[in-house]
Amino acid sequence: MTGHGGNGFLKFQDSQEISNAELAAAFEQMWQKKRYNEILFLIDSCQAASMFKLFYSPNIIASSSSRVGEESLSHHPDTDIGVHIIDRWTYYALEFLEGVSPASQVTMENFASALPSDTPLLSGAIFSLPLLEKRMYDPPLL
Repeated sequence: MTGHGGNGFLKFQDSQEISNAELAAAFEQMWQKKRYNEILFLIDSCQAASMFKLFYSPNIIASSSSRVGEESLSHHPDTDIGVHIIDRWTYYALEFLEGVSPASQVTMENFASALPSDTPLLSGAIFSLPLLEKRMYDPPLL
């Protein structure tokens, strides 16, 4: 997910928003109805980690571009249209994930290692796995 975020909410195209409580409730409803086995939840926005702090359903791996209180910053602009087209965390996450296939033995640990340190991101990537039964180094990622 990506959009404009704040502590506990994500806004889509400046018109709709979802709260972390609504998102947590949606995942719980999906779990109760057996709509997923595992979820890899990726979010890039300011204060992105706040969106999964209320998760309580099992088997969700969450990763975010920024901690609560941090901004998520743009990577590079498109000079033809005059706007930034991708954020830093999304840029590096996509760079890694585009090389992953369902047959690969890539792990969450590999993904976490592929994201640069705070210097290129200018914010801190966060991983949350307390509700997941497997560990960061268990394959596969997909």
